[in-house]
Amino acid sequence: MVGRHSLTGPRDPDPAFQESLLSCGVVTALTTACRALSQSDLPGAGIELKGFLTAIVDHMSLFPSVWLPQSLRAGLLDILFTSRHRKIVNRTLINLVKHVIFPATVSHSVLAQLQTSLSQVRDRDAKAIFRHTGLLTLWMNLIEVVESRFRILAEYHTGMLTAARASDDLECAKIRPKSELKRCSGCLAAYYCSGTCQANDWMRGGHRKTCDGLSLRREEFSHPSSRDRSFLRLVHHEWMTRREEIAQQHLLSEQIHPSEVLCTVLDFTAGIEVGPLDSSVRSRFEFDIDRVMRSGGRMELQLLKVMDSRQSRMWPFLL
Repeated sequence: MVGRHSLTGPRDPDPAFQESLLSCGVVTALTTACRALSQSDLPGAGIELKGFLTAIVDHMSLFPSVWLPQSLRAGLLDILFTSRHRKIVNRTLINLVKHVIFPATVSHSVLAQLQTSLSQVRDRDAKAIFRHTGLLTLWMNLIEVVESRFRILAEYHTGMLTAARASDDLECAKIRPKSELKRCSGCLAAYYCSGTCQANDWMRGGHRKTCDGLSLRREEFSHPSSRDRSFLRLVHHEWMTRREEIAQQHLLSEQIHPSEVLCTVLDFTAGIEVGPLDSSVRSRFEFDIDRVMRSGGRMELQLLKVMDSRQSRMWPFLL
């Protein structure tokens, strides 16, 4: 049976179980079946296709950075352009583009495979094939976004785009390429330009109190892969072209919330929002908020909001 529980089991699936399914080739098998059904004239093929396609979209939304690249390699985009049963599956195709592919374009693994997969359908006339205005609009918006991120991907691969961050010792706070900083061996989350900076932050900067907590949080953010997390840090720079808009929002928020620590949320599914953090989010990022308050205005907290496992997830970055 093809269905949510037949493949994933619990509502919050175990990543190890997901990896086991991947190693068995379940994503490739489902995608291949959908490709065959999308080209079939047999009676009932459209209904079968809708069931299979709905299942694969549903399951890929759990871990898109893991499942989607494998489905793309198996010819997922070909289903978009060749289905003989477009009226039956059109809503499912819209969900695929809108809720799976689009949000996943902040992932290095997805973008790298999407670059190859898109080249195989570039010569096809989306306007003539899709017909449905909603799907066509989504597709054109997707192409515009991924073209921008392909440029970031190219710079990332050539080393032109290097992640920079400040030393976590606020008395130093030197900004260096991340590769030139050394990180704490305890929490693997704090970075320093020298042993002196690390010792100073441990003795006077408060790291002694936060090291264990940062280590636990690092485990929480262990998914997706380290490469995808690294690339996510770099993707935010495309939003820096809107710094004037962000600054205006900051000024307005400071007037409304003069005593609050403000945060810029870069929502890759909606837009930019500047304002104070609610209590639930504040408790999750107390270490970052504390550093911003102690920085005397030298640091700003940014949260990147992306879709992960069917829900939005925030990743903290200090600038």
